[in-house]
Amino acid sequence: MTVLQRLTSLEEIGQSPVAQVLQDMGALGANQVAITVRDDSDTVLGGLVCLHGPSAQRYMQAIDAVTREIETEEQDREQ
Repeated sequence: MTVLQRLTSLEEIGQSPVAQVLQDMGALGANQVAITVRDDSDTVLGGLVCLHGPSAQRYMQAIDAVTREIETEEQDREQ
């Protein structure tokens, strides 16, 4: 199985040690790998995001910012 095949399989990523996933990402020069899990109607049920390299902190900041926005929207709806 190639590095690319390992990074495009949720099962392979899930069974691999984190160090192997990061090593594979480094070998490909991939800053992020994102896999989504969808149902039959193409609705996203969940996902897995792996970050690596110099942009990882920026990706995390963006995820944190969106998380805060979602939490604020949910709090506003509850009131």
